[in-house]
Amino acid sequence: ETLELNKDYGFDVRVQDGERRFAGRLELSPDRVTLTVKGEETGDRACSFGFSDIDEVWCEGFNNSFILKNLRVLRARSGVLEYKKIGFFEYVYEVDYLAYFTSRVHQGQKFSGFSVDFEEAKNWIGHTNTQDKILKHYEEKSLFNDKDFDPTQFRLPLQGVGHIILAYNVSAHYSASDFSSGVHFPPSLHVMLSEEQPLDYLKELYDRFYNLMSFIIGNDISVNSLKIAFDTTMYSTVKASLYYPHTKYCRQRKSRYPLYPLGRDLRFDTFGYPEFDISAFDRFFSLNNDDSSKWKKYRKYRDMNSVEERFLGYFRLLESLAYKSKNYVDEEVLGSLIDKFKLCLVKRFDDQKSVTSFLKGLPRYNGSKYNTAKCIGDFYKSLPEEIRYKWIFSNSDINGICKLRNDITHANDYHESDDSLYKKSIFIETLLVFALYEKLGIPSDKVASIIHRLDGHDHIMNRG
Repeated sequence: ETLELNKDYGFDVRVQDGERRFAGRLELSPDRVTLTVKGEETGDRACSFGFSDIDEVWCEGFNNSFILKNLRVLRARSGVLEYKKIGFFEYVYEVDYLAYFTSRVHQGQKFSGFSVDFEEAKNWIGHTNTQDKILKHYEEKSLFNDKDFDPTQFRLPLQGVGHIILAYNVSAHYSASDFSSGVHFPPSLHVMLSEEQPLDYLKELYDRFYNLMSFIIGNDISVNSLKIAFDTTMYSTVKASLYYPHTKYCRQRKSRYPLYPLGRDLRFDTFGYPEFDISAFDRFFSLNNDDSSKWKKYRKYRDMNSVEERFLGYFRLLESLAYKSKNYVDEEVLGSLIDKFKLCLVKRFDDQKSVTSFLKGLPRYNGSKYNTAKCIGDFYKSLPEEIRYKWIFSNSDINGICKLRNDITHANDYHESDDSLYKKSIFIETLLVFALYEKLGIPSDKVASIIHRLDGHDHIMNRG
């Protein structure tokens, strides 16, 4: 059994507390996961959990087991049943996420990857030749006998991580009672690790994957299930999955189509968009945490209700991605002059600490010849002319947009209609999407051919 993220579950469990176990109830829903632990305490049997948050808890059911992560206390109570003999307690925790196993596994279990089944994958992939080959092999009764046939759409190595694989989960079905027979091959994306890692690492990697795929799709993806893989040598029939309250972390918006379709191995290329460069996955997972967090922040800002907050958030990200340094004067000459005159300045002002601090700041100021408007303007001018000329905004508007950001940030008086602010927010988001794709190694001329699919982009198009 695999837990589905859009379903509710309830389990009676035994909660591990060192060498002791206590009765518990695990409640899973798309909105919240909770663990209730309760029991009696005597002189030699007490629960150590107390009224504090817990990093990890292990539980066992009748024929399953769980690893619960990042537990936060919701409420707790305790009391006395028999004076100085028997007490009782009840603790209720909110669980960040959990791993579910269809049998018992040992503590310290490590994992080798995860597989994601999400709704938007079908539209993202489209109708491919590989899908037709699956049907052909099924018709020829060779689907499960041909060892040379691989129902994989693509496989890509990820440096320092492992592999990412897009494959079809092929199965045949037959039911006389339902008058049904055929083949089923839903797609799923797999990230397989080169070395087994603890659950925390796996969840962090999945979160990064989720942020990237939501960016490519143009909407928070609807994950149906999240299977996790581990060494099954000892547990040949054990299945495992990850469950978390996904409605807390994603916000579904109406979306008719993916922002950037895969466009690979298409049976019919209806739109003629450039193929998505799958090496972007490798580039993304090679980024450091600070850089890769920009996709998480973009998701966060995109899901905000306030147009003003979205505008400020998009602007901050675009500013960091478009930033370029330019020196006023030669850096080496300035450095030598600082070294030469430092003692003179300390002697003249009789304040070594202040002079040292001042001189340390000079190289930073020297590199700030380009302000934000200049950097964003240069990035704007680097985009293809054919897309820039379709927008209602031009390079001459960027100074005013930067001033608007400063006025909002510093609570200055400004006069901007809701419609105007919304359009400027979409414009900055559009530039940001170009910048994020550029960070993934996808050139702007390719992004220009799909940018009209960005939600709200039509509001900044010239109608003339």
